[in-house]
Amino acid sequence: MNWAVIGLVYAAGYAAAIAALDGQPHARLILGNVALLVPPTVLPVVVWRRRHDWLGRQSVFFAALASWATLWLVGQIAWFITEVGRGEAQPWFHWYIVPQLCGSALPLIAMVA
Repeated sequence: MNWAVIGLVYAAGYAAAIAALDGQPHARLILGNVALLVPPTVLPVVVWRRRHDWLGRQSVFFAALASWATLWLVGQIAWFITEVGRGEAQPWFHWYIVPQLCGSALPLIAMVA
């Protein structure tokens, strides 16, 4: 499976869908938030299914990648609930940014380790 091609197709589909919803800001908001939930959901599922293929350092690296995606997903779900569910405008810094930022450092830490 070529993940780069899948990622490019996903990004192109996302851009086309957002462009198609140009005059509908609420629909774009929902689509944008849902689209940000899909990629961090796929990575932990793939790592979980292939966890027996890796040993040692490889296992630690891929577990860090799955942890990063899971932390990002937790933060994005909280963002989604606040922005779409409650209809509140988002400040640039809120508690759910912290797991997203901390999780983003995990792949780098795993590469260094």
